[in-house]
Amino acid sequence: MKKILAGLLAVGSALAQTTGDWGRAIGTDMMQKPMYSGTHTVIMTIFLIGLTIAVWLWAIKLWKEIKRMK
Repeated sequence: MKKILAGLLAVGSALAQTTGDWGRAIGTDMMQKPMYSGTHTVIMTIFLIGLTIAVWLWAIKLWKEIKRMK
């Protein structure tokens, strides 16, 4: 049980790290290339927010499943 939770935590933190890295990379990219339209930024932001929400919902679903199995 604890191994599963530790695994979930590791995956979650890895995802958060990756999302943060992407955000930083996109931000840096925007600064260097002003020719990018605001649309690109908006699309990427929405994508990252959607990804984060999806991961959270999946984690909550898994958490409920684990609690039910106990």
